[in-house]
Amino acid sequence: MSAYLLNRAVFDRLRGVESESALSDDERRAVDKPDFRALYLLGLHPVLLNAYARSRGLRRDDYRKQLEGLAATEEVTPRWRTS
Repeated sequence: MSAYLLNRAVFDRLRGVESESALSDDERRAVDKPDFRALYLLGLHPVLLNAYARSRGLRRDDYRKQLEGLAATEEVTPRWRTS
């Protein structure tokens, strides 16, 4: 499915609202388990990933272990900045 639907489903869950998003089986499993590595790979926004982990009682260091080995995205300089 789309990253938007996944992000919306997690956002709704954080607010205590049952989402009607049509998630794929993999997405639904990752949200229900929760599998933070899978959620990251499926495109969940890092801010929502952090909030969802904390709502499940995990600290950043706890779920960061599940993300080990994933390459951080490389930051780029926006085209409008010249330096």
